[in-house]
Amino acid sequence: MSYGVPYFNRLKGGLTGGLVSGHMPKLASDPTRLVLEEAVASPTDVSPANPGITKFTFNVPVVIEQNDLLFTLRSDSTQNLRDVLAWLQGSNSLRGRHVSSPGFKGLFRFQQTR
Repeated sequence: MSYGVPYFNRLKGGLTGGLVSGHMPKLASDPTRLVLEEAVASPTDVSPANPGITKFTFNVPVVIEQNDLLFTLRSDSTQNLRDVLAWLQGSNSLRGRHVSSPGFKGLFRFQQTR
């Protein structure tokens, strides 16, 4: 699980407030900067910020999303991935057996998987 800037901005004072910045590690090379910063398109990315950049393959514009959390699931089996994702979303089933799903109680809204 990875946390995005929007998650920390929900906390009192946001990313720069005392609650977060007082506990978030700082860069060794610049102790005034937090280790977590919002992503930006790089100069070679296809992006509205780089109108002259195109790619032969994967000519898809970079989109910096505003997600609180990212779950990264990995497996050699797409069926296992679908099974775990359905369980996280409330199926109460893993490998065909009843296993209670986590009680997130609407805390998460899952988006399209990639």
